[in-house]
Amino acid sequence: MQYFITKFDKQRIVDISNHFFPCEICGLIGINTDKYLHPLFVKNEDLNPLRNFRISNGSVAKAKIELNKRGFAFIGVIHSHPKTMAKPTTSDKNYNMGNSLWIIYSVCYKELKIYKWNGRIFIEQKLLVK
Repeated sequence: MQYFITKFDKQRIVDISNHFFPCEICGLIGINTDKYLHPLFVKNEDLNPLRNFRISNGSVAKAKIELNKRGFAFIGVIHSHPKTMAKPTTSDKNYNMGNSLWIIYSVCYKELKIYKWNGRIFIEQKLLVK
């Protein structure tokens, strides 16, 4: 399946990831009826943000409400990998949120990738920037 992201939102992902480097950034992804994805960033609440990310249940709930206000339905998670490739890690697999999309941006490799978690494995999807 293919998904879309605006040039503006892609650049926001890059800029915010670079600003908080070497820490991981994180947030939720919303989708609209045209299959456009929209990132909504939240504070990384992990005790070691240099290596992991964590979003509390309360932050997830607030972010879902905000996505709905903007006309997007919750569909997944976004986070950065400051020093590794934009591929899901074992930690990512353990943090699954049901059958959801994952956007990962690698700061060092300057790559943005999207994956679908099917409950067992991550499957790379096509992300088009428009």
